[in-house]
Amino acid sequence: MQGHAIYRFGDALWGSIDGTYYGGGRTTIDGVEGDDRQSNARIGATLSLSVSRRHSIKLYASKSVATRVGGDFDLIGMALQYRWGGGLWRRLLGRDRQDREAAGVAGVGEG
Repeated sequence: MQGHAIYRFGDALWGSIDGTYYGGGRTTIDGVEGDDRQSNARIGATLSLSVSRRHSIKLYASKSVATRVGGDFDLIGMALQYRWGGGLWRRLLGRDRQDREAAGVAGVGEG
């Protein structure tokens, strides 16, 4: 199970806090269940800054808050992202056409 709360700070910056719980997996030998069922909970956060139309820098962190068996680690990282394609959400919201019109570029079958 996962939960995410996302907030947009203007056009170029967004952040999120996240929670995850997962469980399952247990050994059974000759019909006897072992006391090793996995059950873990994690919290995390992400901050992403768009530095151009196709590039963004993402900072992220995650911490184990409850671990029964396995998966007990903390994580911090940074990523440079490159977005391929034209952006599905921009097309669905009609912003792709608005961008082209503002730039004076007609799309296929337009103007």
